[in-house]
Amino acid sequence: MLANLSATIKARYRTHQEFAVLAGVHTVRLSRIVNGWIDATSVEREKFARLLQVDAGWLFRRFTVPATCPRTAPDDRGNQEGL
Repeated sequence: MLANLSATIKARYRTHQEFAVLAGVHTVRLSRIVNGWIDATSVEREKFARLLQVDAGWLFRRFTVPATCPRTAPDDRGNQEGL
């Protein structure tokens, strides 16, 4: 998910649908871009950044959360170290 894109659209426009109309993209395409299922074209990136008045690099930065957190073995009392 492109959290910066989603949050900025919601902050500047009421809905993703309203932004999609102004940006000239289909709402389904915008949804797929926001959710990270497809990549925006370079033209779309620049257009979105201009409409939202932010840097395109920041707007399309992907954040990932690790699937698992590394843990160490339990100590003598059964507590996980580092937690």
